[in-house]
Amino acid sequence: MDFMIQSSRFEFWVTFMNDKRSEYRFWLLFGQLGFTVVSPIVAFWFLSVLLDHYFATPDWLMVVLILLGLATGLSGAVKQLWAIAKREDMREKEKKGEHSDEK
Repeated sequence: MDFMIQSSRFEFWVTFMNDKRSEYRFWLLFGQLGFTVVSPIVAFWFLSVLLDHYFATPDWLMVVLILLGLATGLSGAVKQLWAIAKREDMREKEKKGEHSDEK
């Protein structure tokens, strides 16, 4: 069953990229993903600079906070991609008439 789910997600991305009407949607998605990954890194970096300025924290704390921001950004991007793929799977099922009550 996992193979079928992964296969349908792969087919979604292939049709998503081949559809000419969704070119803008494609670029908007990747812009949104980029913002999702970069914004926590910048926020944690800014927090580390503030902590260093006011409390004279050690330099390794900046590295830890930037890595924490990277992990937060990547997990947010993965969650976002899964939600998009799930929504597209539901749309495909509705097109085929296989309406499901799964959430």
